[in-house]
Amino acid sequence: MDNFDVSTLPKAGGINPLELSVGMTWRVLGRLMLDDSRKLAFPAVPDIAGLYRFRLQGAGQSRHYIGETVRLRRRFAHYANPGLSQATNIRINALLQEHLEAGQRIEIDIMTDADRMVVACDLLPVNFTDKATRRLFEHAAIVAEGGEEVESLNR
Repeated sequence: MDNFDVSTLPKAGGINPLELSVGMTWRVLGRLMLDDSRKLAFPAVPDIAGLYRFRLQGAGQSRHYIGETVRLRRRFAHYANPGLSQATNIRINALLQEHLEAGQRIEIDIMTDADRMVVACDLLPVNFTDKATRRLFEHAAIVAEGGEEVESLNR
């Protein structure tokens, strides 16, 4: 099996080859802060589907966390008050808390619609209530920001 040549397999049906293009614009939501009780205080956000990006800035570095959700407001509430079984929310809460307590800044950007999605030369509507579409844009944003000057906090 070590010499298996995938290129000898026949091409599959459907859209093949698949060509895809997406266009997106982040909008600045505001700063994440700590309230008087040292808990995360998010800026006002609509309770709609979309993507979000936490930009952790300070000490000459920039670290980003990008996520997607069907309800932005609810997602941020889970980061502020994670449940005992919510491992990702607990991890991100601790990361955000630590960064803010060290006197660093966190900016939040959101995306609730997209500029375009082209599949096989067809311009398609972008519907962020569809999880697959949100994940496509989320992963495109993670790949696009994968440069050396930005550390991705996504795992």
